[in-house]
Amino acid sequence: MPLMNIAVAYQLDNNLDSAIEAYENYKAFYPKAPEGFDGLGRIQYFQKSFEPALENMIKAYFLYVEMDSPYNIDAQKHIGFIYQEMRSLGQLEAFKRITKENNLEVNIED
Repeated sequence: MPLMNIAVAYQLDNNLDSAIEAYENYKAFYPKAPEGFDGLGRIQYFQKSFEPALENMIKAYFLYVEMDSPYNIDAQKHIGFIYQEMRSLGQLEAFKRITKENNLEVNIED
């Protein structure tokens, strides 16, 4: 819990570089915990780093599903937000590649 709180505190203080570092540290200690991937994916989304955001959010989604956590719905929504952004930027091929590499089936309307 303290490692997660460090990341959240940095994020709330808008110190995103330190928040990213803290989430990466959390992931290193707890590689099966979805919260590290989820938090990192959200920050990357807000920084418009959509490809790494998508990769992290997909990992969070699968971990939430594995835990039977209702937070998998939040991860699905974030994947949808990332899709919308990448689509508007003409990056659908990258979106498709990342989802395929991560074994996430999505229905995409081109």
